[in-house]
Amino acid sequence: MTVAVRSQWFSGLGLNPAAPMRLFCFPFAGGGASAFREWRSDAGKELEIVAVALPGREKRATEPPFYDWKSLVRELVDAIPADRPFALFGHSMGALIGFEVARELERRGCQPKALLVSSFPAPHLPLRITGRRFYDDEQLVQEMRRLGGTSEQLIDKDQGFLPILLRQLRPDFFVVETYEYLHRPTLQCPITAYGGRADADVSEQDLDQWGLHTDGGFCLKMFDGGHFYLNDQRPNLMKSITSNLFGTGNLSCIGSLR
Repeated sequence: MTVAVRSQWFSGLGLNPAAPMRLFCFPFAGGGASAFREWRSDAGKELEIVAVALPGREKRATEPPFYDWKSLVRELVDAIPADRPFALFGHSMGALIGFEVARELERRGCQPKALLVSSFPAPHLPLRITGRRFYDDEQLVQEMRRLGGTSEQLIDKDQGFLPILLRQLRPDFFVVETYEYLHRPTLQCPITAYGGRADADVSEQDLDQWGLHTDGGFCLKMFDGGHFYLNDQRPNLMKSITSNLFGTGNLSCIGSLR
């Protein structure tokens, strides 16, 4: 994999070359690499934050998006550099993609240090909300308001931005809703699941089920907030991530953070 190809897929790669570990961050549906830009200020010197840049948005806006999760996972795994230890983090849709990337990496003999999943039910569970890929524009806007991941100002006032965001959402919803869980060997890397206590779509029980997918240790941590709790809880979330990745956390725990 050439440097040029990798630069298409990843934002922030090489910005912290002295860091002993990388954290590859997979965005939520409709989101882009910019969602993790501010994480770098909280990560410190020991962790290089590398955001996954999916096609069809931001700097890759002219490229066709993926509608097939298998092809997306395959290309991501081909692109991920493994020249230093790394972990995977995914929020909402990103958790699902991160999980399948971790599975494929381990199948190829390349084990992540950890899989960190956020605000998404364990992959073997049925989705409570389906049919979003068939929503018209008004329904998609209502869904964005309900989830709370997009500022009201952008939705209401930036009429040039809204059609772009809707074009990004549709293929991502298609990827999530056409996902088919397939039984494979259990992951050997540890999993930590994060969520918001007020999330109407993803319960603590949904997150607890992620523990069935690893033999490497499991931890569940809940924060105040809804589906996008991480917008307000970023410093606490980063503190938890860092403690887990560098050995000061307890991956066999089930706990909660405020």
